Amino acid sequence: MSEVGLGYDVTRSQYIIDAVQIRRPQKYEPTQEPAPERKPIRGGLGISLGLIFLAAWAIIRYTSSSVRNKDLGNLFVWPLDFSVYYKAVQHVSEGHNLYGKDYIFNLPFTYPPFAAVAFTPMTLVDRKTLAVYWQIGSLIVLFAVIIGILRQRGYKWSFSLIIISLATVFASFNLSAIHGTFFFGQVNIYLMGLVSLDFLRRKTNFGRGIGTGLAAGIKLTPAFSVLIFIFERQWKALITAVVVFAATIVVGCIIIPDGSKYWTHYMFNTDRIGPQSNPGAQSLRGVLYRLHIDNQMTVWIELSIAIVLVFCIAAFGAIKRGNVAMALCLSGITAPIIAPFSWFHHWVFLVPLAVLLIDAITRGLAAPIGLIQNKRVRWSLDQVAGLCAVALVSVMYIPFVSQYSVPAFKHLQQNESSDPAIVRGSFVYTGIAILVVVALWYSVVLVIDAIRGRDEQAASPENTWFGDGSGVNDKEPLVMVSQGQSDFREHEAWAYYGPDIK
Repeated sequence: MSEVGLGYDVTRSQYIIDAVQIRRPQKYEPTQEPAPERKPIRGGLGISLGLIFLAAWAIIRYTSSSVRNKDLGNLFVWPLDFSVYYKAVQHVSEGHNLYGKDYIFNLPFTYPPFAAVAFTPMTLVDRKTLAVYWQIGSLIVLFAVIIGILRQRGYKWSFSLIIISLATVFASFNLSAIHGTFFFGQVNIYLMGLVSLDFLRRKTNFGRGIGTGLAAGIKLTPAFSVLIFIFERQWKALITAVVVFAATIVVGCIIIPDGSKYWTHYMFNTDRIGPQSNPGAQSLRGVLYRLHIDNQMTVWIELSIAIVLVFCIAAFGAIKRGNVAMALCLSGITAPIIAPFSWFHHWVFLVPLAVLLIDAITRGLAAPIGLIQNKRVRWSLDQVAGLCAVALVSVMYIPFVSQYSVPAFKHLQQNESSDPAIVRGSFVYTGIAILVVVALWYSVVLVIDAIRGRDEQAASPENTWFGDGSGVNDKEPLVMVSQGQSDFREHEAWAYYGPDIK
């Protein structure tokens, strides 16, 4: 009987013969699917309008005479902490010791010795001129981080992406953390940028870990982000970060005369940074101190361990769903919570976290809106959803809002020693609440994924609130065996050769 009579074509029968005759045929390896096309920001106009309103409010408030006349509110003064950096570098460049000296008022240099090494080029420029460049640089880095967050979420370059990023930069001045960072000329935004270089990348892993290692060498808090490498099983990046951090210790101890004393003495003296009684101290330990809790050290350690475990659940879930940006931002707010001492202006990761929360809410509302057939109605509702997302996150962030932006929120702020101690820990309480909610969300999502057999599937931007937005599935797609075929050898050939069999 002919092959045609059997219902096979020549090509198909030849592959079946090959499958029978070859003892170990080469397994079919499907080619990797190209990355899906990036998409515009859904509800971009509504999000832009909401953020532009917040940005305009911040600009109006901080340029008003009522704020500029306040000693701690005026942003148009020479930044204090920046001046400490500058004078410390000048002092050590003359051959003096770095530590054990107050540079402005009673403020010493509190960072690791490598920070002074990294700040050495400061002395090449006049202090007042450099202060202007320093502040402009912080704005640029903050803008770049927001761009990186949106790009990691799978959005393409567009006018709305640029507008949203710019508006977010200026709207963020409503937050105490950003106002304080620019008022004091802090280094926090630069450190956030260094760490983001390791996590907000898509095309290459080359040099990953260097940014985190350098940031930890300048200030210890960013070292907490290395946990993300562990969850990702990025061992090379983890080793790179550790090696770079170790190198900063060696370099600092060699170049700075008393650099080694930082690691043996000054690092453990948190009183040099500030007193825990200061309402601006926004770490768990500071809150416990102001609440006069018994056995504060023991309680702090126990609660810190619990908070880290909650973070691990949230970060693992975020990474499992491909949302590395969420894991990064959660690490950025967990670190100041559990640190021995944290100022309120250390909480700069609240800004990219707000972008992620707005994005998550918008995606969640997009699913039911997508069921509407009329395009104009659907587009209009998308914009309303984006505006509502900005409003909802703004309400959620009320405890973080600066009293110089909204005087009515003064009773929630960290700058008044007369406020009740329970109120003066609002940063910590709200930060922990965010961690718990996100951890619970990802726990539920991962359980549902496991039930559906999709526990390793990366989420697409249409079907999840907290997915990666890229739609890329790192798991190799399965080769399905053709249904309705009765010959086992044909099944075997299909499994080996895949869709090449016609």
